Amino acid sequence: MKKILLTGGSGFIGSNIYEALQNKYIIDAPTRKELDVRERERVVEYVKRGKYDIIFHAASPCPEKTPERDCFENLFQDMLRIFMNFYAVRNECEKIIYCGSGAEYDKKFDICNVSETQIGVHVPTDEYGLAKYIINEFARTSSNIYNLRIFACFGPREYGTKFITHAIRCCLNHQPITIRQDCYFDYLHINDLLKYVTYFIEHDLHYHDYNACSGKKIRLSDIAQRVNMQMGMQQEILISTPGFNKEYTASNERILSECNMSKTDLMDIDQGIAKLVAWERANHVECV
Repeated sequence: MKKILLTGGSGFIGSNIYEALQNKYIIDAPTRKELDVRERERVVEYVKRGKYDIIFHAASPCPEKTPERDCFENLFQDMLRIFMNFYAVRNECEKIIYCGSGAEYDKKFDICNVSETQIGVHVPTDEYGLAKYIINEFARTSSNIYNLRIFACFGPREYGTKFITHAIRCCLNHQPITIRQDCYFDYLHINDLLKYVTYFIEHDLHYHDYNACSGKKIRLSDIAQRVNMQMGMQQEILISTPGFNKEYTASNERILSECNMSKTDLMDIDQGIAKLVAWERANHVECV
């Protein structure tokens, strides 16, 4: 049984990984108090002592920005520092898998069905995208570091500011569904991300970066309508800014080929919304 060090185990992606795979692998998911991943000496000591097969790095210095919580001040430095701490111990394990971001393609531009070969056409100027871009360059030149480049993943325990959960909670509270500006996104249910994760843990990989997405685009306004329909409601959909914001979609041909999957193996958006609606109703989560 493989032994895995999981960072970010209390976050959306990390908590779902832990819940789904804890009976299949030995998973060590230390809290931030137990392991401050910004401190190199502690990371090195922890990894060497743990003798892990896999490190899955899902931690973020600032997983969610809200008006009350602005922790982006040192984001660029912290993201690179944390990654480099694990880069220093890359030879202590079989492989390191981490969560990248579609922001690596530079969100100043429309990101339309992009493939992995298009990384570098634009170099991001925002701190988050640039840090992820630099980290991907390290992964690509490494022997055992792999980037699961996530676009828009959704499911249980995602942050309330994320759109699908926001739409569901607005319906539960009989409030209008608000959209800052309509745009096309690529949404992947967390259960499908877990299929990718399991494959990456179990198999040797041909590349070092993969778009982890559904390969299908959908408008936010369409999602809002589908949430209304599935919940049997007719909440007003309010769009603050007319027109369309930048597109954020990608090709998943590389990862599907690697995992011997097809798009039909991935959950339909309506199935994913239905699962999340059921979870939100069962947990009585209120709109934020």
